[in-house]
Amino acid sequence: MEDILKGITTCQGATYEYEYIRQFPPLVNDDNMTSLAMKSIKKIIGDKNVFELSEPSIGGEDFAYLAKEVPATFVFVGIAEDENHPVLHHNSKFQWDDKNMKVLCKALCQVSIDYLSS
Repeated sequence: MEDILKGITTCQGATYEYEYIRQFPPLVNDDNMTSLAMKSIKKIIGDKNVFELSEPSIGGEDFAYLAKEVPATFVFVGIAEDENHPVLHHNSKFQWDDKNMKVLCKALCQVSIDYLSS
């Protein structure tokens, strides 16, 4: 990043100050916890509704602090952009559908039961 900034400012006759502040550690899911969570959640919402992202997400997430300390996995709750939810998360017009809480609660309870049973 600094090389790019230096190149742009130098060629324009400008100056810069560079300070990189690391906000959050990288969020790395535990393989075993991810596998357990996927199997558990599939019991609640079915195989076709649970999948891994095809590409890693580069967003920052404070959950990373927890995942550094204990086996953890980060999941996205399925809010698809469609006619019922035309705006996705982190948008001022986003509207949460409370029916998702019931499904999420069941899924997380199933993960807990399966974890404690293993």
